[in-house]
Amino acid sequence: MNLSRIFTDAEGGSHFELVPILMEEQSEPGFFSTPIKNLESMRFQKLFSNGEWDFHTTGSKSYVVLMEGVLEIEVSDGEHHRFVAGDVILFDDVSGKGHKTKTLENSACGMVLSLN
Repeated sequence: MNLSRIFTDAEGGSHFELVPILMEEQSEPGFFSTPIKNLESMRFQKLFSNGEWDFHTTGSKSYVVLMEGVLEIEVSDGEHHRFVAGDVILFDDVSGKGHKTKTLENSACGMVLSLN
């Protein structure tokens, strides 16, 4: 299982990186990943239909679990990805140029887990 990470390089540019989610702990029904210990808050966010937001950074490092809708995210090197319900994105671009966000067709809703 993987998640997409958006990060800032030393020159302030943003990029995508595919990061494996390690399932290290076994239990009777299956496996768990290592717990997220520095969780500051959890909230839900709904973005407007057909919305577009120019380059921006995140206020804090955050995981977003997309629950419905389709997001298109573009990083400063021009690469863009589409994300659908069930995808997990780690926004780690708290400085630099940031990323663009666009909702496609319907609104998008996600769970935002902010880290400290």
